[in-house]
Amino acid sequence: KINENRFKQWRETRPAIRGARPSVIYFHTDAVQAVNFFNCDTKYLQLDLLSLSGHKIYGPKGIGALFVKSGVPLRAIQLGGHHEKNKRSGTLNVPAIVGLGQAIKLLDKKSVIANNQQIAKLRKKLVEGITKNIPRVIFNTALANATPAHAHFSFPGAEGEAILIALDLAGIAVSTGSACAARDLKASAVLLAMGITEEIAHSSIRFTLGKYTTASEINRVIKILPPLVKKLRQMAPEL
Repeated sequence: KINENRFKQWRETRPAIRGARPSVIYFHTDAVQAVNFFNCDTKYLQLDLLSLSGHKIYGPKGIGALFVKSGVPLRAIQLGGHHEKNKRSGTLNVPAIVGLGQAIKLLDKKSVIANNQQIAKLRKKLVEGITKNIPRVIFNTALANATPAHAHFSFPGAEGEAILIALDLAGIAVSTGSACAARDLKASAVLLAMGITEEIAHSSIRFTLGKYTTASEINRVIKILPPLVKKLRQMAPEL
């Protein structure tokens, strides 16, 4: 993946595939999380295949696209018709396709840069507000390499699921992991691979910002979160 789901860190793909490689090896990139923020031009990245999804770029849910470079052999896994050049059978969702196309058109370079700058400004405000007002907080996001939309924290002494539920009751949506692992209560494999202990990994929360996030919403998080974490730490059993 261009963008690791839970840690949300950009990993430049191009250097890894630049230069000679056997012609029988085809390179696919899951760019679902990256299209909003980075240059995903398939020629620039030297890709054979690239996936993207509508709902991640403010388009319709339930629609995505797969770029396939000319000449790349791709065998259908869904048979029964001749739709999409014999690659995927089934009636096409025309309204969703039109919506996805329009969402992609709106991703011009100028608007992407402007949105990224605004989102990064709000994230900075969020990070500073949380780290200044909550003791022993751990900020896990490598800002130099991360998308501007994500901030990941660990709050040792407070359970991540408890923080999530309390914030949800306050009307604030956060996550303890990726949507792909929403039912998995195990510690994030990404955090463990970073050297974070399982106990601290279970105290982690991810905040995701977007182009519709406002400064007042950030202020509300900064106001609500510190006393909430303090209360949960006081309630936690001593080990």
